[in-house]
Order: sequence, then C-alpha cells, then structure tokens
Amino acid sequence: MAGMFASMAFFSLAAVFILTAAFIYIAREYGADLAFLAIGIIFLVTGLIFFTKSLMDHREKMKVEEVAGVAIAKTDPLAKLLPDSIKNNPAIEKILAQIATNPVTAAAAALSLGLLLAHEFLEDKDDD
Repeated sequence: MAGMFASMAFFSLAAVFILTAAFIYIAREYGADLAFLAIGIIFLVTGLIFFTKSLMDHREKMKVEEVAGVAIAKTDPLAKLLPDSIKNNPAIEKILAQIATNPVTAAAAALSLGLLLAHEFLEDKDDD
C-alpha cells in the first residue's frame, strides 16, 4: 500500500513538472495566453477521459448490482409474501432489489417509517 502511495505521489510530481515545463516553453515561444490555453486543453481532455472512464465503471457496477439484487429478491422472505402480479411489476422489482442489496439501510428506513406511522396513528389524544 505504501508503494502504491509513493508511486502515485511521484506520478503527480512528474505531471506537475511536465506541465510546468510545457507552460514555460509555450509561454516563451507563443505567449502566456496560448500557454494557458494549451494547459487548459490538456486538463480538459484529461478530465474528460477520467470522467467517461469512471462513468462507464459506475454503470457496469450498477448493472451487476441490479441483476444480483433481482436474483436475491426472488428468494427474499418478504418477496414470498407478495402475489406474483405485484412481484412482476418493474417498480416493485427495483425496490426488492434495493432491499436485497442494502438490507441495513432498508431496515433503518422501514423502522423510521414505522415509527412515524405509529406516532401519527397511535398517539394518545387528550380529549378535554
């Protein structure tokens, strides 16, 4: 892990020095305005590459989690209580998949919702 951190630090330093050298060379040859433009374009292209790569990775991860969640949701004890007509609804399938992939979060949300409903409907009303 320390080797990975050190390599990333050296890559970062190398990128800073290369960009500084490119800026100085372009500023000396063509002027500061073109130097800023060139370095800005380099940053923009690099950012777009990283953004599209991370977006594709995120989409793949979401597809895998959704498929796994739907498969788990079919064997879920809660899903067994629902009729087939409701289970086949795409909205219900997504909810069951989220419950299957994030059971702790789903349990916390259900508990909060249950407490709110119980407080609203079972609250002692003082009839003066």
